[in-house]
Amino acid sequence: MKCGGVFKILLLYGYVNILRGGIYHDSNTFVYHESIPLTYGSIAHDTLQKSGIPEQFEIVEFACDVDIPHITASVISDLLGIRINVAMSRIELLTGLNRLAKQGRFSLISFTMSKKDHGYALKCIIHAACTVDRVNISGFLLGKERLRQWYLLKPGYIFDEAKHQEGVRMLCSKLYNEGYFNATVDDVLQRDTVRHAVMVNLYVHQGDRFLIRDIVVNISGVADQEYKKLYYATKSIVKDDLDNVYYDRVLLNQSAEKIRSMLVDQGYITSIIKVREQLHRDKATIDLIWDVEVSG
Repeated sequence: MKCGGVFKILLLYGYVNILRGGIYHDSNTFVYHESIPLTYGSIAHDTLQKSGIPEQFEIVEFACDVDIPHITASVISDLLGIRINVAMSRIELLTGLNRLAKQGRFSLISFTMSKKDHGYALKCIIHAACTVDRVNISGFLLGKERLRQWYLLKPGYIFDEAKHQEGVRMLCSKLYNEGYFNATVDDVLQRDTVRHAVMVNLYVHQGDRFLIRDIVVNISGVADQEYKKLYYATKSIVKDDLDNVYYDRVLLNQSAEKIRSMLVDQGYITSIIKVREQLHRDKATIDLIWDVEVSG
């Protein structure tokens, strides 16, 4: 698909991404679409060579539309290192693109390069990167600040949809680790196109905290004469720590360490300890099955 002579480059968080698609040439313009992550200082010379950009070229005309306050076309040309009627190399252009990306203020730059009699006319369109304005969390009665710390994006950060979604998943994961297995997080994003800002609203529905109901212990890899001793020692640890208490992954880890220490004291240094979980969502309870494979 031909895109009207546009050479698009995404500038996000210190990376330059050229959109994949193909190379198109005619007598006056060329278009390059690739999707190659270009990180600072790691770009080979032939990366832009494949695009069809000449090794040496001269910009005879430059124009830039910028939708960011206090950023002018001359500021962009300085960052790119463009000088009218002065020869420029692919490497210099690449350096300028990385310099632009390092600003952390731009989300998209679109290029149109047209061939002229004595060089190229370059026009670019620069769009501002949206930043996180506020992160609002509601629906969770206690520990909102703790939840806010688990969300990856903070006020002032450049908003990234992937990081936002990962932050929501992390919130859910943290809630699960505390026993809220029915928890959900709804997100609503409010975008301010004038200020290039995003307000993040997270609505947390925590649900009931799950109670540990039944605890089963399975011991394997040990002789019969040792089985009962290790079984009851393990059972005692998990019953004392976890019987009829609210689920908490920290408590499970502590119990696992106690079991491991007990086994080491008995001379079993390389044992494997696993725990399986069976949820009863309608009753908000959970059963734990401890599988201990004993070995020396």
